[in-house]
Amino acid sequence: MMSQGCRPGSLYNADAFGAPNGDSLPYIFALKGNGTPIIDDASDPYGGLVQSQDIRQISSRFDPIYRAQADVLELNLDYDLTPSLTFVSQTAYDRDRIFSTQDYNRFNTQPVISTAPNACRFFNNFGGGCPGGYFTDPQLGTSNAIVSQDISQGHSRQFSQEFRLQSSFDGPINFSLGANYTKFNVNIDYYVFSNAFTMVAAQSILFGSTDPNGPGTYIDPNPLDSITGYGQNYYRSQNPYKLTSSSAFGELYWQANDAFKVTAGLRYTDDKKSFDLWPTQLLNKTASPYHQEGVIKQHWGELSGRLGFDWTPELSFTDRTMVYAFYSRGYKAGGANPPNMAPVWGGPLINPLPVPPNAIHPATFEPEFVNAFEIGAKNTLFGGGLILNADAFYYDYKDYQVSQIVDRLALNENFDARLWGLEFEALWSPTRNLHVNANFGYLDTEIADGESSIDVMNRTYGHDDWVVLKNWIQYPSNCIVPKSFASQVIAWARANAPDSWFSDPMYKERTFFFGFFDSPCEGLYSPTHTGGFYGNLFSQMTEISYDPYDQAAYPDTNGGAGFSTPLGGNELPNSPHWTMNVGAQYSFDFRPGWKATIRGDAYWQSQSWARVYNLDPYDKLHGWYNANLSVWVEDEDGLKIELYAKNILDKTPITDAFLNSDDSGLTTNVFVLDPRLIGLSIKKEF
Repeated sequence: MMSQGCRPGSLYNADAFGAPNGDSLPYIFALKGNGTPIIDDASDPYGGLVQSQDIRQISSRFDPIYRAQADVLELNLDYDLTPSLTFVSQTAYDRDRIFSTQDYNRFNTQPVISTAPNACRFFNNFGGGCPGGYFTDPQLGTSNAIVSQDISQGHSRQFSQEFRLQSSFDGPINFSLGANYTKFNVNIDYYVFSNAFTMVAAQSILFGSTDPNGPGTYIDPNPLDSITGYGQNYYRSQNPYKLTSSSAFGELYWQANDAFKVTAGLRYTDDKKSFDLWPTQLLNKTASPYHQEGVIKQHWGELSGRLGFDWTPELSFTDRTMVYAFYSRGYKAGGANPPNMAPVWGGPLINPLPVPPNAIHPATFEPEFVNAFEIGAKNTLFGGGLILNADAFYYDYKDYQVSQIVDRLALNENFDARLWGLEFEALWSPTRNLHVNANFGYLDTEIADGESSIDVMNRTYGHDDWVVLKNWIQYPSNCIVPKSFASQVIAWARANAPDSWFSDPMYKERTFFFGFFDSPCEGLYSPTHTGGFYGNLFSQMTEISYDPYDQAAYPDTNGGAGFSTPLGGNELPNSPHWTMNVGAQYSFDFRPGWKATIRGDAYWQSQSWARVYNLDPYDKLHGWYNANLSVWVEDEDGLKIELYAKNILDKTPITDAFLNSDDSGLTTNVFVLDPRLIGLSIKKEF
């Protein structure tokens, strides 16, 4: 296949709401052709349908479900050992569970399953076939269209304990000493089900099997609520993870005089992480059912801290001013990336194919460090009627952690980066009842020179003499090949392959799909594939060669994965240059012991980028704004009744976006503000 799927156009353009091209999805393409296709060559699952340009409107075959449960226990103890020495204990236990499911396709699909009597002739061991153009999927039921559903479920447990000893001496020296311990376990399971996956599994040359230890691609025969979890007819990714973290910390406070205070603190953190490696599964028949393939254990011990001062000078034009400056050294633990997919079986050629080298990613990612410098001032004027605060900061990051979806994995990468900014805050109270607040911020971010990464939306990166290719359905990634090589293969196939391969417009893609390559972008299948049509085909193609792993000939292609995109000077994701928040509230007493308040807030931010590549216009997120309004009454005894409206203008800005994997056609998920929400809240304090 030589279509990468979606093009890198603007998310705000009308074209972004067009009909998807079903043939760009490898599992759809795989169900076409072969003489008696399961989906007719001329059929498109999306049938030219166009999405609504109201991105709050989606098509769904069922109502989505979201369930969350949290059990939290906390115990906080403060004990005065002496009048100036306090011992603090904070204990917490948290158990969380989550389950969500929705229509993965989220788009109308048309009846496309062939009504031909022998359309499902390959389904020997699976049974049932496609009578009348309907296929029965064990998990998703009977349908004549493409049906997809995803499930995300997880559970976690966390225990934490912190002890602190705090002083409040009358002298110039005080301190805070402490230690904490955290133990956290989590497992997140993510599934994608599609009757197209099951049809591909059932029609493979090995034939679908409902025996996980038998021959064939294992098709889980159980309904959705009782699956084995081993089925190769659905995608599964699970990421069990354990963290044990302990630290010791302390701060020393020196009040040099009434106006000047110095703070110095150190913290030593010991982090231990353990990741169970479960390769993702989908249509990859392995020697045994879905299983763990190892453990990655990591350990860091890092020192961090801060040093700074507070100064409260006597100024004639303010009631009170505090100037502060701090340097901080911060640390965030690294981790393990999810493992690569398990080896797959080569369909018509039966022999197992290894994990493609260009889809092998770093097993781990590095800890993140930051040197942070901050200086600011807090000012009170006009007897407390006006508060003005200002702050400037500069952060120098080493190995800043960025996550994105690559080859079905949530891949974490590290980039050195710098950012700096300014913040201004004002609170004005012209009367006892009226309060106005405003916050303004400026932020500038920059990835360091020399950093780079492969952009899966732009693998050729301006090299017009290269093209994108997906040569085998199970592989999660696209790769690149020289146009000259692709042209040679197509020309050779035109002259030598059966006429049936060229009876429809998809012959070029089909030429590649049937596997002229040993792994993505590598030359030919291994010489062991001999005999029969395919063996003879490959043996005659020896004059056509391309080896992406030849670093001398192709030094910049990263083994066929693509050309690296330089990131130096790019902005960090979700970092708008300008932000602003303004609000006002007015209160009045309307009866003895009762007060009423009306408040309005508005927020605005300028444009930003969704990814580190800053690919214009695809990655550009437009600026957006939001407004809220609330009215409440409260009495002296702690009763508060509030009526509120969030997003009162019912705006639908795109606040963030992420790119899906190659084998999902490089589709994009977007995040938007919640729609207008009007609610009533009643609270009582005791």
